[in-house]
Amino acid sequence: MALKEVREPLNPSQRVAVKSALSSSLAVWQGPPGTGKTRTLIAYIGAAVHLASIQKRRGRGPIVLASAASNVAVDNILEGLAKESFIVDGRPLRVVRVGAPAKVQPWLQQLTLDAQIALHPLGRQAAAMREAIRGQSGPAFARQRKQATQLELTAAKSILKSVDVVCTTCVGAGDELLEDFTFPVAVVDEATQCTEPGALISLTKALSAVLVGDSKQLPPTVVSRDAVDAGLQVSIFERMERLGVKVSLLDMQYRMHPQIAEFPSLAFYKGKVGSVPTPQDRPLVPGIAWPSPNVPVAFVEISAPESRAPDGNSLYNVGEAKMAIGVVRKLLAAGDLAGPGDIGVISPYAAQVRRLQEEYGVGGSPKRNYLDYTEEDKIEELEIRSVDGFQGREKEVIVLCTVRSNPSGDIGFVADPRRLNVGITRAKRGLIVLGNRKTLSNNEMWRSWFKWIDEQNCAVSDTTNF
Repeated sequence: MALKEVREPLNPSQRVAVKSALSSSLAVWQGPPGTGKTRTLIAYIGAAVHLASIQKRRGRGPIVLASAASNVAVDNILEGLAKESFIVDGRPLRVVRVGAPAKVQPWLQQLTLDAQIALHPLGRQAAAMREAIRGQSGPAFARQRKQATQLELTAAKSILKSVDVVCTTCVGAGDELLEDFTFPVAVVDEATQCTEPGALISLTKALSAVLVGDSKQLPPTVVSRDAVDAGLQVSIFERMERLGVKVSLLDMQYRMHPQIAEFPSLAFYKGKVGSVPTPQDRPLVPGIAWPSPNVPVAFVEISAPESRAPDGNSLYNVGEAKMAIGVVRKLLAAGDLAGPGDIGVISPYAAQVRRLQEEYGVGGSPKRNYLDYTEEDKIEELEIRSVDGFQGREKEVIVLCTVRSNPSGDIGFVADPRRLNVGITRAKRGLIVLGNRKTLSNNEMWRSWFKWIDEQNCAVSDTTNF
């Protein structure tokens, strides 16, 4: 069984999820924050290829179509498979990445389809033809270029037939190159962030499927109001849940201090998600006066009013921005963290992200996706971005700016409990939330959170000594 080859053994709930997927035509896994869903998915992919080899399915084309909504998530699967180094029939697992990778690390470059075509005999022949006619024009040369393209296409199809796993985005699964393939298995990571039509591109190419996601975190980003009204913000994962498909819950989280994880587990997962890290594994970060010595969570009361951005589409809060950057500077001055890269400052509003960048002295916007960060960036650069852009990410400390502060108690999309869940589950060692309790308390989920905060004595009303 390929599960024996996984370097880091799976926990019981992860093993149950993998075994259920190996024996059914549709498996749905719910992976709450920090529960290792991508690692479990990689173990499943290895097991599925191994099972196909036992059943003598090898030699009939690729086994697994591994897809996700975003390039970043696909590249995470690719990297996980490369690191795991599965052996099938006495040889390494064969993987190819189709499409434009967001940022493939140099050591993963050889797994892209383009790189593999370049090494294929037909690909080399095509490259030689192109080199010979470089800079030439005319009908004869156009025919030769067409021949080179045909050779590359034949090489691509030959490579795809020989691999075990094809990695691509859900939309990329519709590539003409994959048109003639039927996969025994399609897996969709980030299935709750993928629109239903997007996920179906992958699923219609396979005989069985595994959907991995978390409906308690943020749904697909759908900009069109008409599309939202038509139901496109409901993912296929949620659709399956509503239809009563059995969901396997990954029930141990590896990211957060157990006290940071306590409220999300109770509020969103019926208390079923336990914690692997102990308080000793996640020591309190010095630099600020945490209100409770045993709980690395602080709610800081900010009474400053919200303001509307000049474009009218977003909101910001100057008082919160000043306090957030003040907290960051205190944490860094204490010297316990490796650098600014250990801290994430997040907010639901784009205008607040810009305001925070101005306050910290960062020009422009952050890099588009975190795979663009070098190792030096990851230590030296403070990441300031939206809550939605931080899903799937983690930092030692998170400072969350809620922004909303008004007499009418209007909190807009901050009212979405899934946004609260994502916001408070990114931190490993410390979570600091800035906001106006009176405004936020107009929402039921926020009221529950404040009740928990008061029970833990984590509220800061006097910020002078904080």
